[in-house]
Amino acid sequence: MNTQNHAAIKKALEPTFEALKAACKAQLETEANQIRNHLEAANMDAHAAYPYPRAYQEYPEGHAYRHGTYQFLVALYNRAGQLTVEDPEREYSRNMNDPHFKLMREDVAEIIEKESSAYARSFLDSYAIKLTAKVSSKDEAFNITEASYNGTLDPFSRSQLVCSSEQGQMTWNTTCIINVSKLGKLFNQWPTRLAAK
Repeated sequence: MNTQNHAAIKKALEPTFEALKAACKAQLETEANQIRNHLEAANMDAHAAYPYPRAYQEYPEGHAYRHGTYQFLVALYNRAGQLTVEDPEREYSRNMNDPHFKLMREDVAEIIEKESSAYARSFLDSYAIKLTAKVSSKDEAFNITEASYNGTLDPFSRSQLVCSSEQGQMTWNTTCIINVSKLGKLFNQWPTRLAAK
């Protein structure tokens, strides 16, 4: 990997980091509030609010859990477990179907702050790695002296990266497109293409 190009692209993305982190934080706070509200509605009983889901096909038609995939429900169950601790003032039985009383963790805000920062950083880093590889695949001798980013908080959905060097300039456009497989299934792709000069 061309470290000079990678550093220049990361520098161009840096102004986007705080805004993306704030968006991630807002989403995670909404999720935590939904978990809190759902637990409160169930008298803080985690077994009632977030039972471990069974396979998707086992739920009868009309059951609330049929609207989510099994993997999503397992992730929600695990997330509720991450943000809660056992309530020391309420009796807890180890029997599988007995109530399991929980409290929201006191450090939920710190957890969200750390996670939102890590997510935003890893997301932008993955974009920087992809674009570094694209530039190198086009011209190994191209050493970026300056890069500018123009796009949304999600650089994979719609963005433009202009890379300048002594050899000239490259403009890379990334978009999200919907493609169709030979079996007729729709799927997303995120191509990055060099703009015509």
